[in-house]
Amino acid sequence: MRHPFLRKMVLAVAAMSIVTTGCFGSFQLTQNVYSWNKKVGGGNKWTQELMFLVIGPLVPVYSVAMLVDVLVVNSIEFWTGKNPATASTKVIEKNGTKVVQTLRSDMGGRTQILEVSNAAGPVSTTTMFQATGSALVTATTTYVDGRTETRSVTVDEAGAVLKSLTKK
Repeated sequence: MRHPFLRKMVLAVAAMSIVTTGCFGSFQLTQNVYSWNKKVGGGNKWTQELMFLVIGPLVPVYSVAMLVDVLVVNSIEFWTGKNPATASTKVIEKNGTKVVQTLRSDMGGRTQILEVSNAAGPVSTTTMFQATGSALVTATTTYVDGRTETRSVTVDEAGAVLKSLTKK
């Protein structure tokens, strides 16, 4: 190797591969790109294939997502137990009320946060959590005036409520 930069790059990649060998994660960022590609064209397989060919080899979106997953996201997931690529946020506004929905998923379970506000400001924040493999969903709502309500719901595999308990 005559180029010192190339030699340094190869050594850096080799060192990084040794450091990250135990950081096998969910590859959520790559899965997010794949999920997005599946939605392109309303599920038309020809449109999906065309988009795959464009963002695969021509514009290397999959390669970049995989590289970021391997070097950064999966390492964060390994050390913290939380994958930063699993959070998604959606904003819904209707009749002057705004709801910000944030979904997160990690090895410990699923969390949904609903932040409700109106023209006067924040109204409430509800945090729902379901541990991995558990049928129990716990929802805690905190209102601006300081009141807190906690609800626990047991659901079956289809999501139907089997038992509900409310505490104030």
